[in-house]
Amino acid sequence: MPPRSKKPSRFDSIPPGASFEDDVQLDKLRQPWSLTFGEFLRLVRERYGFTEYHDEDGIRFLRSPDGQSFLISAIEVDDQLDEDTTGGLCLAWGIPLADFGLPAEESDEDGVA
Repeated sequence: MPPRSKKPSRFDSIPPGASFEDDVQLDKLRQPWSLTFGEFLRLVRERYGFTEYHDEDGIRFLRSPDGQSFLISAIEVDDQLDEDTTGGLCLAWGIPLADFGLPAEESDEDGVA
């Protein structure tokens, strides 16, 4: 019987000499929403079936599987997304926030999101 491989631990990622607090800070940088815009677009295409196209003026769009078109913002593909930008894109394009590690949108007192 082959030897069992050790299950990875989150503590395996702590750099040598780093404290637990350092690792907590690094963990914040490892959030699933912490992607470049290009990585986010790739995941949207792969996971949700969106396709990218350009119109006759070269403006970039995404088309959802149900045929809706969304303008791809002027964010550069190498730009790092933050939590708010990722959440805004998810909401605009109908992608579940939870899929990118973001909390679901909370309703206000009137029940409107």
